[in-house]
Amino acid sequence: MIKKKVVYLPYKVNPLIKKKYHILENALREEEEKLRPIREAEFAREKAIRDEIELQELEKLFLNSSFVEKDQENLVNEE
Repeated sequence: MIKKKVVYLPYKVNPLIKKKYHILENALREEEEKLRPIREAEFAREKAIRDEIELQELEKLFLNSSFVEKDQENLVNEE
């Protein structure tokens, strides 16, 4: 089998297109940098809410198990 060598011809990009591309790229990068702290703050807020909910659920489980144990102890003491 003969392997064909593919030759890619170099191409030139119009300087105006290059300039516009870089302007758009810089604008997008700046916009991303502006939005990053907002996004990170929202993520941190959501994480704090999830952690608080999880903590409340764990407290409920712990308190419920404690109450159950106390009730069982009271029943044993009454008998």
